Amino acid sequence: MVIRELKDGRCFVSLQEDHAELSAQLAKAPDDQAGWMRLAQMQQALGRSGEAVDSYRRAYTLSGGAPEIASNLGEALVL
Repeated sequence: MVIRELKDGRCFVSLQEDHAELSAQLAKAPDDQAGWMRLAQMQQALGRSGEAVDSYRRAYTLSGGAPEIASNLGEALVL
């Protein structure tokens, strides 16, 4: 997670940078089902619905068909 401190002392997380970092990690460890779930959630938050669907599909396949991932995938498909 990339956390930046603002001049007034508050902090924020850069989803764009987190997305790039996690994508690079998944390129090295493509069987990380939890990583694909996190990536899909980031992609949804960034408005990248098509990419989120692909990531949820990957997580679903790796999970062996977990119902909670199927639910997330279904939601991403209709958004």
